[in-house]
Amino acid sequence: MGELFEHFRDYDLPAARKKAQEEGRNEGRAEGIAEGRSEGEERMACLVRILMENDRLDDLRKITLDKAYRETLYLEHGLT
Repeated sequence: MGELFEHFRDYDLPAARKKAQEEGRNEGRAEGIAEGRSEGEERMACLVRILMENDRLDDLRKITLDKAYRETLYLEHGLT
């Protein structure tokens, strides 16, 4: 039985565990960022669609430059 585990004798289990945890966190972080971007793009697309349907082209231009105004219009149209 000792021969079976002989090659693990020098294995640094705490370091391996720490590395696995860090890799898991990095994967989770990347997935969260991707999901957030997707949600943000969808929210912006909805606002653009609403503004275009209502011929609010000046507002459409303004939201590309003014984040506070964009947030105001998100609230106005229930896109929170």
